[in-house]
Amino acid sequence: MYRHSDRFPFLSGAYYLAHYIPRSQGGNDELSSFLLQFKDNNHTAVKKWSDFAAASLRSSGVNFKVIVRALGSSETTVHTGTPLDHLGQTIAGELGAVYMPKLLSKSRQNKSLKYLSAVERAQELTGLYSFNNYGAVSGDNILLIDDVVTTGTTLKSVYSAITQSCPQVNVYFFTLAKTFDSWRDENTNSDIYSQLLEQNSSQS
Repeated sequence: MYRHSDRFPFLSGAYYLAHYIPRSQGGNDELSSFLLQFKDNNHTAVKKWSDFAAASLRSSGVNFKVIVRALGSSETTVHTGTPLDHLGQTIAGELGAVYMPKLLSKSRQNKSLKYLSAVERAQELTGLYSFNNYGAVSGDNILLIDDVVTTGTTLKSVYSAITQSCPQVNVYFFTLAKTFDSWRDENTNSDIYSQLLEQNSSQS
């Protein structure tokens, strides 16, 4: 599991498992394809990614209290039964946290961020999210989960909503993958894909 807290210094911690290499960048590796299967709600991919993520996060040593997930562009409140819901529930069960996705909401649907620039993404998401205070106490650790992080614009918008509602909490971020940057990242997807499959085979 990678840490990239230096990229998001406002967070208490940030983690991801692998790199997503888009096909538009010549990506055709097995791990990136398997991640797309997760996003498409393939049962096997969802279970394997969720189990691997939960086991990896256990090694962080952080006592997470609440887990929430980012909302899709068409969601204003959580639609249950998505791959991210399974991921959140699996992580919560493994770490003794509570998965509470309904704490997060949006004032409206937003445009898909896929083809927007960083500036356009920020404009689209500014002030969009709200977070309901669940009775948080000082020092609570909240984990926000998503499948892929590229610019971090969604993360920043959600973080702002959480800390406006609960300024006394610590916010952590976890994604299955970070979009690959050929200038900064080393491609270790082949090794990680093998670990993902072996880890689940050993549990079956």
